Amino acid sequence: MIRRFIAYQRLLLNSSSTYNTKTIFLAGLFIGFLIKFFGFDSLFMLPFISLIIIHQIVEGHRKLYELVPVSSWYAVVSLFATALFMVLFVHVFILLVVIIFMGGFMLLAWFGGAEIGMDGPTGPTFEATATSGESTLFMLLMVILILFIGTAIALIRNKKCKTVANISAFGLLMGFLYWLKISLPINGDFYESFTVAPQADLLLIGFGVITVVAVPLSIIAGHRFYSSY
Repeated sequence: MIRRFIAYQRLLLNSSSTYNTKTIFLAGLFIGFLIKFFGFDSLFMLPFISLIIIHQIVEGHRKLYELVPVSSWYAVVSLFATALFMVLFVHVFILLVVIIFMGGFMLLAWFGGAEIGMDGPTGPTFEATATSGESTLFMLLMVILILFIGTAIALIRNKKCKTVANISAFGLLMGFLYWLKISLPINGDFYESFTVAPQADLLLIGFGVITVVAVPLSIIAGHRFYSSY
Protein backbone atom coordinates (compact mmCIF):
# COMPACT_ATOMS: atom_id res chain seq x y z
CA MET A 1 0.00 0.00 0.00
CA ILE A 2 2.76 2.42 0.98
CA ARG A 3 4.89 1.42 -2.02
CA ARG A 4 1.93 1.98 -4.31
CA PHE A 5 1.33 5.40 -2.80
CA ILE A 6 5.00 6.41 -3.14
CA ALA A 7 5.07 5.16 -6.74
CA TYR A 8 1.99 7.24 -7.53
CA GLN A 9 3.63 10.28 -5.96
CA ARG A 10 6.56 9.79 -8.33
CA LEU A 11 4.18 9.61 -11.27
CA LEU A 12 2.61 12.89 -10.19
CA LEU A 13 5.97 14.64 -9.93
CA ASN A 14 7.11 13.22 -13.27
CA SER A 15 3.94 14.60 -14.86
CA SER A 16 5.04 18.17 -14.21
CA SER A 17 5.45 20.02 -17.49
CA THR A 18 7.55 23.05 -18.32
CA TYR A 19 6.78 26.07 -16.17
CA ASN A 20 4.04 28.47 -17.20
CA THR A 21 5.30 32.06 -17.41
CA LYS A 22 2.08 33.56 -16.05
CA THR A 23 2.08 31.21 -13.06
CA ILE A 24 5.71 31.97 -12.28
CA PHE A 25 5.08 35.72 -12.53
CA LEU A 26 2.12 35.61 -10.13
CA ALA A 27 3.99 33.34 -7.73
CA GLY A 28 7.07 35.55 -7.91
CA LEU A 29 4.95 38.62 -7.15
CA PHE A 30 3.34 36.79 -4.27
CA ILE A 31 6.60 35.54 -2.77
CA GLY A 32 8.29 38.90 -3.28
CA PHE A 33 5.56 40.63 -1.30
CA LEU A 34 5.82 38.05 1.46
CA ILE A 35 9.59 38.45 1.67
CA LYS A 36 9.12 42.18 2.13
CA PHE A 37 6.25 41.78 4.57
CA PHE A 38 7.51 38.98 6.81
CA GLY A 39 11.18 38.78 6.00
CA PHE A 40 12.60 35.53 4.65
CA ASP A 41 10.68 32.62 6.10
CA SER A 42 11.06 29.28 4.35
CA LEU A 43 8.01 27.74 6.03
CA PHE A 44 5.69 30.43 4.69
CA MET A 45 7.26 30.61 1.23
CA LEU A 46 7.38 26.89 0.48
CA PRO A 47 3.64 26.37 -0.20
CA PHE A 48 3.75 28.77 -3.14
CA ILE A 49 6.61 26.85 -4.71
CA SER A 50 4.65 23.65 -4.10
CA LEU A 51 1.53 25.12 -5.73
CA ILE A 52 3.50 26.08 -8.83
CA ILE A 53 4.45 22.42 -9.26
CA ILE A 54 0.86 21.29 -8.62
CA HIS A 55 -0.37 23.67 -11.33
CA GLN A 56 2.20 22.27 -13.75
CA ILE A 57 1.16 18.70 -12.92
CA VAL A 58 -2.52 19.41 -13.53
CA GLU A 59 -2.01 21.58 -16.61
CA GLY A 60 0.75 19.43 -18.11
CA HIS A 61 0.36 17.55 -21.38
CA ARG A 62 1.92 14.32 -20.12
CA LYS A 63 -0.39 13.28 -17.30
CA LEU A 64 1.31 10.02 -16.42
CA TYR A 65 -0.76 9.64 -13.27
CA GLU A 66 -3.92 9.25 -15.36
CA LEU A 67 -2.51 6.13 -17.02
CA VAL A 68 -2.79 4.23 -13.74
CA PRO A 69 -6.22 2.69 -13.01
CA VAL A 70 -7.02 4.40 -9.72
CA SER A 71 -10.18 6.10 -8.49
CA SER A 72 -10.66 9.83 -8.87
CA TRP A 73 -10.68 10.19 -5.08
CA TYR A 74 -7.30 8.46 -4.87
CA ALA A 75 -5.86 10.76 -7.53
CA VAL A 76 -7.19 13.91 -5.86
CA VAL A 77 -6.09 12.97 -2.35
CA SER A 78 -2.67 12.08 -3.76
CA LEU A 79 -2.40 15.54 -5.34
CA PHE A 80 -3.16 17.20 -2.02
CA ALA A 81 -0.69 14.87 -0.31
CA THR A 82 1.97 15.72 -2.90
CA ALA A 83 1.54 19.43 -2.22
CA LEU A 84 1.84 18.83 1.52
CA PHE A 85 4.75 16.39 1.33
CA MET A 86 6.82 18.71 -0.86
CA VAL A 87 6.58 21.43 1.78
CA LEU A 88 7.31 19.02 4.64
CA PHE A 89 10.24 17.41 2.85
CA VAL A 90 11.96 20.68 1.95
CA HIS A 91 11.30 22.19 5.38
CA VAL A 92 12.68 19.12 7.18
CA PHE A 93 15.69 19.21 4.87
CA ILE A 94 16.30 22.87 5.76
CA LEU A 95 15.96 22.07 9.47
CA LEU A 96 18.45 19.22 9.16
CA VAL A 97 20.94 21.49 7.41
CA VAL A 98 20.54 24.08 10.17
CA ILE A 99 20.91 21.43 12.89
CA ILE A 100 24.04 20.01 11.25
CA PHE A 101 25.47 23.50 10.84
CA MET A 102 24.74 24.40 14.47
CA GLY A 103 26.11 21.05 15.65
CA GLY A 104 29.31 21.64 13.73
CA PHE A 105 29.57 25.14 15.17
CA MET A 106 29.11 23.82 18.72
CA LEU A 107 31.74 21.13 18.15
CA LEU A 108 34.19 23.70 16.85
CA ALA A 109 33.45 25.92 19.84
CA TRP A 110 33.89 22.97 22.20
CA PHE A 111 37.20 21.91 20.68
CA GLY A 112 38.27 25.54 20.75
CA GLY A 113 37.65 25.68 24.49
CA ALA A 114 34.75 28.15 24.32
CA GLU A 115 31.91 27.86 26.85
CA ILE A 116 28.40 27.57 25.52
CA GLY A 117 25.83 28.83 27.98
CA MET A 118 22.30 27.49 28.13
CA ASP A 119 19.30 28.92 29.93
CA GLY A 120 17.31 26.68 32.22
CA PRO A 121 13.77 25.59 31.37
CA THR A 122 12.29 28.02 33.86
CA GLY A 123 14.13 31.07 32.59
CA PRO A 124 12.86 33.79 30.27
CA THR A 125 14.19 31.92 27.23
CA PHE A 126 11.77 29.05 27.84
CA GLU A 127 8.87 31.46 28.23
CA ALA A 128 9.78 33.25 25.00
CA THR A 129 9.98 29.91 23.19
CA ALA A 130 6.57 28.88 24.48
CA THR A 131 4.93 32.12 23.40
CA SER A 132 6.64 32.09 20.01
CA GLY A 133 5.11 28.64 19.54
CA GLU A 134 1.73 30.36 19.12
CA SER A 135 2.99 32.44 16.21
CA THR A 136 4.61 29.35 14.66
CA LEU A 137 1.33 27.43 14.96
CA PHE A 138 -0.55 30.35 13.39
CA MET A 139 1.92 30.40 10.51
CA LEU A 140 1.55 26.63 10.10
CA LEU A 141 -2.24 26.95 9.89
CA MET A 142 -1.84 29.63 7.22
CA VAL A 143 0.48 27.35 5.25
CA ILE A 144 -2.05 24.50 5.40
CA LEU A 145 -4.87 26.79 4.26
CA ILE A 146 -2.82 28.15 1.37
CA LEU A 147 -1.82 24.64 0.31
CA PHE A 148 -5.27 23.07 0.37
CA ILE A 149 -7.22 26.00 -1.08
CA GLY A 150 -4.52 26.56 -3.70
CA THR A 151 -4.51 22.89 -4.70
CA ALA A 152 -8.30 22.90 -5.04
CA ILE A 153 -8.08 25.98 -7.27
CA ALA A 154 -5.41 24.27 -9.39
CA LEU A 155 -7.94 21.52 -10.18
CA ILE A 156 -10.47 23.93 -11.71
CA ARG A 157 -10.86 22.99 -15.35
CA ASN A 158 -11.98 26.31 -16.83
CA LYS A 159 -8.91 28.52 -17.20
CA LYS A 160 -10.85 31.77 -16.83
CA CYS A 161 -12.50 30.54 -13.63
CA LYS A 162 -9.13 29.33 -12.38
CA THR A 163 -7.54 32.71 -13.06
CA VAL A 164 -10.38 34.54 -11.30
CA ALA A 165 -10.14 32.15 -8.34
CA ASN A 166 -6.37 32.62 -8.09
CA ILE A 167 -6.66 36.41 -8.26
CA SER A 168 -9.48 36.40 -5.69
CA ALA A 169 -7.52 34.18 -3.31
CA PHE A 170 -4.45 36.36 -3.84
CA GLY A 171 -6.45 39.51 -3.07
CA LEU A 172 -8.04 38.03 0.04
CA LEU A 173 -4.70 36.88 1.42
CA MET A 174 -3.03 40.19 0.65
CA GLY A 175 -5.87 42.02 2.34
CA PHE A 176 -5.59 39.80 5.39
CA LEU A 177 -1.82 40.25 5.55
CA TYR A 178 -2.23 44.01 5.28
CA TRP A 179 -4.80 43.95 8.08
CA LEU A 180 -2.36 41.95 10.20
CA LYS A 181 0.39 44.44 9.46
CA ILE A 182 -1.62 47.43 10.66
CA SER A 183 -3.22 45.55 13.58
CA LEU A 184 -0.19 43.94 15.20
CA PRO A 185 1.62 46.05 17.80
CA ILE A 186 5.05 45.78 16.17
CA ASN A 187 5.57 46.46 12.47
CA GLY A 188 8.70 44.36 12.27
CA ASP A 189 9.24 40.68 12.88
CA PHE A 190 5.96 38.79 12.50
CA TYR A 191 6.68 36.27 15.25
CA GLU A 192 7.52 38.96 17.78
CA SER A 193 4.49 41.01 16.77
CA PHE A 194 2.10 38.07 17.00
CA THR A 195 3.48 36.99 20.37
CA VAL A 196 2.63 40.30 22.05
CA ALA A 197 -0.64 40.90 20.18
CA PRO A 198 -3.69 40.94 22.51
CA GLN A 199 -5.85 39.26 19.85
CA ALA A 200 -3.34 36.43 19.23
CA ASP A 201 -5.39 33.73 20.99
CA LEU A 202 -8.57 34.75 19.18
CA LEU A 203 -6.80 34.70 15.80
CA LEU A 204 -5.29 31.31 16.57
CA ILE A 205 -8.65 29.78 17.54
CA GLY A 206 -10.37 31.34 14.54
CA PHE A 207 -7.76 30.06 12.12
CA GLY A 208 -7.88 26.64 13.73
CA VAL A 209 -11.64 26.41 13.15
CA ILE A 210 -11.31 27.73 9.59
CA THR A 211 -8.57 25.18 8.83
CA VAL A 212 -10.61 22.26 10.19
CA VAL A 213 -13.52 23.29 7.95
CA ALA A 214 -11.52 24.35 4.88
CA VAL A 215 -9.33 21.23 4.55
CA PRO A 216 -12.13 18.68 3.90
CA LEU A 217 -14.13 21.21 1.86
CA SER A 218 -11.07 21.85 -0.33
CA ILE A 219 -10.63 18.12 -0.96
CA ILE A 220 -14.32 17.71 -1.81
CA ALA A 221 -14.25 20.74 -4.12
CA GLY A 222 -11.02 19.51 -5.69
CA HIS A 223 -12.63 16.15 -6.40
CA ARG A 224 -15.59 17.80 -8.09
CA PHE A 225 -13.26 19.93 -10.22
CA TYR A 226 -11.12 16.91 -11.09
CA SER A 227 -14.15 14.78 -11.97
CA SER A 228 -15.23 17.39 -14.51
CA TYR A 229 -12.10 16.77 -16.62
